[in-house]
Amino acid sequence: MNREVEILIGEPGPAVKEAERRLLERGIGSIAILETGLYQADAMGRIRIVKTLAKLDSEEVLPVIRHIAARDDDPLVRETAAAALVKLGDSGSP
Repeated sequence: MNREVEILIGEPGPAVKEAERRLLERGIGSIAILETGLYQADAMGRIRIVKTLAKLDSEEVLPVIRHIAARDDDPLVRETAAAALVKLGDSGSP
């Protein structure tokens, strides 16, 4: 797993913002990297991943966020993903 993603999904702290900044600098190239973090992250880590994906503000993130909104085990993660979809103006089409 990518070091920035490890930091992002780890314990909250100052390093998280820097890791997020570096991931956002990569643009849509970071989508796959962020997606791999979903498998090892706890609920709060998955929420940080969703929020980072949403900050990319690209249609490319929609399939990942839709999947999280529909299938994550944690209701707060699903809520966060659903709110991100609304913010991104998702029409709901696959």
